[in-house]
This record gives sequence, C-alpha cells and structure tokens, in this order.
Amino acid sequence: MADGSAKNIEDIEEGEYIISFNEEKQEFVQSRVGKLLIHTKENTEDFAEGYFILEAENGYLVEVTGNHPMYTIRDGKGEYIRVDELSVGDLVLVKQQDKSNLVKISSLVYYEEELEVVYNLELEKGPHNYFAEGILAHNVKALGPG
Repeated sequence: MADGSAKNIEDIEEGEYIISFNEEKQEFVQSRVGKLLIHTKENTEDFAEGYFILEAENGYLVEVTGNHPMYTIRDGKGEYIRVDELSVGDLVLVKQQDKSNLVKISSLVYYEEELEVVYNLELEKGPHNYFAEGILAHNVKALGPG
C-alpha cells in the first residue's frame, strides 16, 4: 500500500492508494485504485486453470496465473512478459524498502489446480502496474490469485 503497509489483493478497496512504478522515470509513484476486479469461471472467458509460484532470489514469492505479465528485462530492455513465458534466471523488478532492484527468478513451478477466483486491480491513472508480493506486475485482464 502507499503508506508502506501490506494487504491481500482481495482486501484492497476502491479509492485506496498503492505503490506503482514509473518505468520511464524509474521511480515509485502512488496510484489510486479505481476498482478491484474479481474473476471467476462464470464471469471470465479466458479463466486460468492453474497457477505458478514464482520465487525471486531475494525470497519474494508470488502466486500468479500463467497469462499474467510481470516486468522483466530482455535484451537489455524492460518489458512485460507472461509468467508462462518466463524462466528461472530471468530478471524481475522488485521493491525492497525504497529501492527498486532487478533480481533473478530462482524458482518457477506450475500447479495444475482448479482456481475459484483470481483478482486484479484497475487503477485510475498513472502506471498500469502494481507490486504483487513485492514483484512488479502489470494490471491487465490476465490475472493472478491474490
């Protein structure tokens, strides 16, 4: 959260502020949540059947669906890549206190389990990203569990 606290994604409410990352300026910014998006098999056409647990070398760990893009560096350029296209050793951007760092993915394991619900955030303006368990993710319609 923008005040430095942590909250599960499913507990974030419209109007609250979270930390995003301005890639152009390479700095953290506050972004206002416009809506918590709740996706289920019933209301989502491309609902994911399983999920990945992505672990970064610094110990950060996030559960995320394969179609959710995470910020990484490829060929010296920052871009968002779907989790199911990432590999161990790829770099992800993490927030550690007041610094952004690139750290390697140390583990990326797929679990084929039926998901009931996945969450995402719709931000009002500014960067369309947020930190999920400290790792920078894009807030597109491809979703990961909270």
